[in-house]
Amino acid sequence: LVPMEDAYGVWIRDLVQAGQLDGALDFLRTKKSLEGYVPDVFRYNVLICSLLRENRLEELCDLLMEMKEGQISPDMVTMNAALCFFCKAGMVDVALELYNLRSEFGLSPNSMAYKYLINTLCGDGSIDEAYRVLKNSIEQGYFPRGRTFSILADAFCREEKPDKMK
Repeated sequence: LVPMEDAYGVWIRDLVQAGQLDGALDFLRTKKSLEGYVPDVFRYNVLICSLLRENRLEELCDLLMEMKEGQISPDMVTMNAALCFFCKAGMVDVALELYNLRSEFGLSPNSMAYKYLINTLCGDGSIDEAYRVLKNSIEQGYFPRGRTFSILADAFCREEKPDKMK
């Protein structure tokens, strides 16, 4: 006999791998509402990565919030991918909210996530937020280089904030 939670997890994974993301999400919702099934972090991650690939941002946000409410922390790879994707999609407010929730998830962004977030905030005109993220990134051991540094320096100069540039 196989525990049903394990079988459900395999079923979700197989549906996603077969390209049946809607079927996997429907299956999850049905089992959750009828039986109280809560998938493990790996099953959530499979769903999150698939939603990211298909640009289904609302469902991705719902799934992340569901995980948060269930106190299930996604792994670092998934959170960083989600953060980068929101930046690339121009959803800087969602990316910033996710970034601000990082301590609740117990995660720190990787260098690519910092780069995307800083670049997006500068492009959006949120220079003070970009500066806050920069300070946090330096505390985590990441200092922007190359293009990110140029974008940041240009934004500080454009906004006449030489003190922050120093």
